[in-house]
Amino acid sequence: MSCGQVKEQTISRQPCAERVWVIGLDGATFRLLDPFGERGWMPNLTKLAHEGTTAVLRSTLPPITAPAWTSFLTGCNPGRHGVYAFRGPLRSDGQRPVCNAAAIRAPQTWQFLESFGLSSGLINVPVNYPVQPLDGYMVAGMLVPDGDLAVAYPAEVQEMLRAQGYVVDLHVGRRERQTHTPEEVIRLADDVIATVQKRLQAALQLLAQRPTFFFTIVFVAPDRIQHYAWRYLERLIHEGDAARGDPACQRLLSVYQELDRAVGELLAHCDERTAVIVMSDHGFCALHSRFHLNDWLSRHGWLKFKSGARSARQQAKRARLWLKRLLPRRLLLWGRRALAVDQTVDWDNTLAYAGDVSESAIYLNVRGREPQGTVEPGEPYYQLRAEIAAALQELRDPRSGLPVMKYVAQREEAYEGPYLDLAPDIVFEVAEGYEATPEVALEGDLFTDVSAEGRGAHERDGILIAAGAGIRHSLARGQAGIADIAPTVLYLFGLPVPAEMDGRVIEEVVAAEWLAARPPRRESLATPVAGHPADSASYSADEQRLLEQRLSDLGYLG
Repeated sequence: MSCGQVKEQTISRQPCAERVWVIGLDGATFRLLDPFGERGWMPNLTKLAHEGTTAVLRSTLPPITAPAWTSFLTGCNPGRHGVYAFRGPLRSDGQRPVCNAAAIRAPQTWQFLESFGLSSGLINVPVNYPVQPLDGYMVAGMLVPDGDLAVAYPAEVQEMLRAQGYVVDLHVGRRERQTHTPEEVIRLADDVIATVQKRLQAALQLLAQRPTFFFTIVFVAPDRIQHYAWRYLERLIHEGDAARGDPACQRLLSVYQELDRAVGELLAHCDERTAVIVMSDHGFCALHSRFHLNDWLSRHGWLKFKSGARSARQQAKRARLWLKRLLPRRLLLWGRRALAVDQTVDWDNTLAYAGDVSESAIYLNVRGREPQGTVEPGEPYYQLRAEIAAALQELRDPRSGLPVMKYVAQREEAYEGPYLDLAPDIVFEVAEGYEATPEVALEGDLFTDVSAEGRGAHERDGILIAAGAGIRHSLARGQAGIADIAPTVLYLFGLPVPAEMDGRVIEEVVAAEWLAARPPRRESLATPVAGHPADSASYSADEQRLLEQRLSDLGYLG
């Protein structure tokens, strides 16, 4: 059943709220929002938090865009919705397809709401391309192949956005952007602010012309800034107003103030029957070390590099900066593909290999699954997997003697559901400030100190701020999971939590009188709601390469 064929369910609703709005701030963290709020720099978010309640929102494993926002909309863990990273597992043709909405196997919140006759409007939620027909509207977000043009449903929304000059995402690598100097950081901040303003302009027009019961919008500005300019943000955290004398710090603060202004503009269109949730898909921290996972596997004998390929990759990395100045982009892209990380591996003699840099994962090279598999399924697979997981858990940084891993799990321990076969064989959560990369080390050490880069890294603790209809006032900060948002939205609408969802209603944010009068209930729907049609279009070869380039520019692919 496609979304256009969803049958309306029959149920007597007692809603806490007539409308529910979710405002996503990609990568937002209380590390920044708390001190910025205390100094009066973000008054709208601070006021919202004081009127309602806050919680630390735990992300998926790994804490990255694709699985996290998918868990937000489905209320499921990746084992049930099928999206574990930006790319799917290795196929028989040696490719890892970039994920889009066709990869989402579980129904989404807007589909459940539509089955109860409630409309939805979605703007810029990642992994929702190709857009689907629905009662309301949908504007695609990150992973749209042509980022210069918005992709939206219905066609009238598409035309409106084109007329406005709407920008889906800021493609950091489009102009070989650098962020090494304050001037370059200021230019990045200016471009990010412009995208926030365009997103707000589109949202306000759609809210006025096409009101819906459920509304969600995602601003990616925090993520884009924090990846490249964390060093300046740390100065704002620790030095306060003194740091504002630095033009780069002041301009970066302006990004967050513009986001706060956008939230305030949106809130001005709410009434007393609207519940508002502000959330992030993950948090952020300072990046200080890269751990070279394929090199570690190689030292244990589980991975073998091709003769000469590893050193060629090292030489290319060392020469990258001056090659960018001398060679045309076409040749740079060809060289990048020819010397890609997976091209350095001797697959016929490799037992295990690292996932992408954002993936926090290890795959075994399984016979019959990988194109050149070497590990026999069954007991040999389980023994090898347990051996690698145990060694990874014991890993220490030789510079400090401290553990590198917070958590290491075999896939059945981390996920559950019908799509475990798509999951990495081993997943892990690194200690704060570390990043596991498949990239070869330039000097041969397993750990590279990258603190001088001043970049930020993802961590699992994101934000949740809730206020408005049906929301309690509390100064206590609790904890919830990102898959809990969808069940909570449905509860606020007076609906049962579908049995298909893993998440729970976040009772800590719901007003006590509502919980007493109407305790959350979980039940199977009379008419099942289907996920994305199985025959949905995937990306062409050219689109795949373009998206891989953009994800690499953002630091998400090795």
